Amino acid sequence: MPLVCEVKLSKTDGVVVTITNADGKITQTISADGTTLKLEVAGESETSTFVQTAESIAITCKTFTLDAETVTVTSTKDTKHTSSQKFTVESTQDMALKTSTNLKIEAGAAAEAKAPKVTVKADATLTLESGATAKLDGGGMCEIKGGLVKLN
Repeated sequence: MPLVCEVKLSKTDGVVVTITNADGKITQTISADGTTLKLEVAGESETSTFVQTAESIAITCKTFTLDAETVTVTSTKDTKHTSSQKFTVESTQDMALKTSTNLKIEAGAAAEAKAPKVTVKADATLTLESGATAKLDGGGMCEIKGGLVKLN
């Protein structure tokens, strides 16, 4: 498989290195223009790019895989993860979700918490509310305890 390699040097446009694999129908391009570094791999139907400036890194591709022993992500401003399809977070050991202020969990259709043991604890006030029907079922036994219990 012969590769065709081309290097272009310019005092105004920087450097562009192009490697063409005609048999594999893939072109790899590395370009640096003094402000932006760009890596691009273009196939017949897909193209992936890595673009880096002094302020940002942008990666565009069909599949992105990160494999590491330890991963730490830190941001000093907002962080957002969005998926147009299913979003899954899994751990084979303990998992913690913690915030220093408020936590809001919202679902458009249904929400479910399931485990052999579930504990919900509020240090001050616990409010459980339903807009239509509420059901509390202990299966074998249901215990309601309080200094004063009011059933309406």
